Amino acid sequence: MALFNTDIEAFIYLILIIFGFFVLNRLVNAITKSKKISAKPRIIIKFFFNLISVAIIIYFILVGFPAISLIPETYVAIITSSVSTAIAFASSGIFDNIVAGLTLLAIKPYDVNDIIELKGLIGVVRNLKLTKTTIETFDNVRVEFSNKEILNTELTNYSIKLDKIKSFVEFKREIHYSEDNEFPPLKSEDLNRENDFALKKAFKKAIKRKDNPKIHNFFFRMEFPYERFRLSLKKVEDICQKYEKKFNFKPTYHIDGFGFYIIVRFRILTIASERVFNYQPKFANEIYKVIQDTWKLNQNF
Repeated sequence: MALFNTDIEAFIYLILIIFGFFVLNRLVNAITKSKKISAKPRIIIKFFFNLISVAIIIYFILVGFPAISLIPETYVAIITSSVSTAIAFASSGIFDNIVAGLTLLAIKPYDVNDIIELKGLIGVVRNLKLTKTTIETFDNVRVEFSNKEILNTELTNYSIKLDKIKSFVEFKREIHYSEDNEFPPLKSEDLNRENDFALKKAFKKAIKRKDNPKIHNFFFRMEFPYERFRLSLKKVEDICQKYEKKFNFKPTYHIDGFGFYIIVRFRILTIASERVFNYQPKFANEIYKVIQDTWKLNQNF
């Protein structure tokens, strides 16, 4: 027995139900976009809302239209099994990604606006969904990764939560956890003391902020010629001073190795990943110009 007497009546109610879910979906999206709601509950809310919406619409179609009740049960069973098989094949990959997405939500290795390195790409997490994650690299390229792919790939997160960190020792341990995966530890005691001083200053400043319990620790390397190296470092120091306000903290640098060139490692600490995204390319470009100018001076002598 159908819910309505005619198919036209059922169709009108179906349109009204779909429109109602559309309005509710816009309302849910507006509420979940609030900065106070993190990615995990936002994804879960949207997932269950969409699941319930689709289930109600399918149930309404099956029960509401009189025409469907006139179809012989044999044909209904054949159609149902065929559709179920097609959906199973089509959604097998999607289902794997959803399971991977739920796993990522449980372990939560990163969040929106975190700076991560994945498959050799470094960028800011722009979007999290149950099936995929979107990151934007520093050259403004957006790359999508399936959650299944991410779950089976080594990942480095350069963003550190401060809400559960109470001491500088814990903070330093978290900083070096990602750093040691990419760079060897500093061996010089003087450099370690200088490094600790910069970290303590950053920790004391960031821990007082309750509105942003994260600090982003990003670093990169550049190669300098041996000739006029001290002159280059003097110019680099001026650039670091210039970018202190832009990054919240003054960028630091250390000699990281020797070869055909002198390898210098730069560290950027900030309480907003957007600052790294907006200013790191400009900062690196100014340092690169210093290196280029040094090469030109060396060629003239």
